[in-house]
Amino acid sequence: MKFSHSTVEKYTFKFEENDVLTIDKQTFHLSGGHAVFILDTETYTLSIECDWGNYCYRWGANDYETFKQLMCRVSADYLLRKMSSQSVINWKKTKKRARELYFQCGGDPNGDKERVKEFLNEIDRVDENEVRFYDFMTDHNPELSEGSFFVKEFPMQAQIMAEIFKKYLVEQLKLEMKAVA
Repeated sequence: MKFSHSTVEKYTFKFEENDVLTIDKQTFHLSGGHAVFILDTETYTLSIECDWGNYCYRWGANDYETFKQLMCRVSADYLLRKMSSQSVINWKKTKKRARELYFQCGGDPNGDKERVKEFLNEIDRVDENEVRFYDFMTDHNPELSEGSFFVKEFPMQAQIMAEIFKKYLVEQLKLEMKAVA
């Protein structure tokens, strides 16, 4: 076994009253919250511990840019894809897509206009439960497959973390790199 002690850089942000983020037209007040970013510049590992969750990812090191340079060009969307998953159902978009797919798949397989009317009346009242919604959809048209109508998004906590990364950490890294240039 070979042991080595890596050098890491720690960036701590404590948010105040005027620290806010806007995501999808929704405003989030960060006041009283904190975020700690730990950059291992040798192994290209980013660890995040914050009030919006804990996240970690390791990139492959390369010879053409430093880890900080890499972090400065990482977008919030890219970071989300590396550190989180689209696991939260957006029910409004799911129901919209379900309506579209229902009719793309021919509506009621037996051409029963009453069942089509029932479907349109009931879809907005179906429980926001994945299994019940799936059962409702396949009951009205067995040709539909589960993956085709569920719209999943990143958890809001992860989206907040990614925006904090971009707005606060990346800006700090850019300032540091500019100061040494």
